[in-house]
Amino acid sequence: MPHARAPDSLPLLLLAVTVLTGMLDAAGYLALGEVFVANMTGNVVFLGLSLGAPSREALLPSFLALAAFCCGALLGGRVGRRAAGQADRCRLLAGCIAIEAGAVAAVAILVHVFGVHRPWAPPLLIVMLALTVGGQNAVVLRMRVQDLTTTVVTVTITRLMGEAGSLPSQQAWRAGSVAALVCGAFAGGLLIARTSLETLLWLTGTGLGLCSVAAYLASRR
Repeated sequence: MPHARAPDSLPLLLLAVTVLTGMLDAAGYLALGEVFVANMTGNVVFLGLSLGAPSREALLPSFLALAAFCCGALLGGRVGRRAAGQADRCRLLAGCIAIEAGAVAAVAILVHVFGVHRPWAPPLLIVMLALTVGGQNAVVLRMRVQDLTTTVVTVTITRLMGEAGSLPSQQAWRAGSVAALVCGAFAGGLLIARTSLETLLWLTGTGLGLCSVAAYLASRR
């Protein structure tokens, strides 16, 4: 699949979204039952382990996250087919991230009001987050910016190591994508340990809102 030329600011924007996605995965793993809301590879492995292990506590969270993510990706993919040019894709990305920011804010409100210790709270929050990140992934795929997927870095790491002779700029973006996810997860873990899940969610939602504005401005250019 050919990769369309992206606006100069788009790779930086996708790196920022990658950092925020790492923060959401930290929230899911550390506060919502050791489940990823963005990294579905991990959830597929957790799902398989839960089916075969004597203890199946991770079965429901992994299944819910995977199912919600798939639904979000399906919706995002269908909407994304209507985006014709690069400006349309940037507007689509702006709208998608704005919805994601609203969903994260809604999760933060629910955490503030009800906490996460009620039986229904973690499953609901997992579904809300995974659903929106699934849509994000489908829309980011439409941007066609290689090595900047915002969630998965396995292939990126493989290219970073396996294509060591590539252009320095390509290698820099690959390394930046991996580093962004690591930094997001680190920041998320630190915020949960030092502050609270609610603080992490509000900061992530605010960051996503700013990224949405940046994506809209990129579409205007």
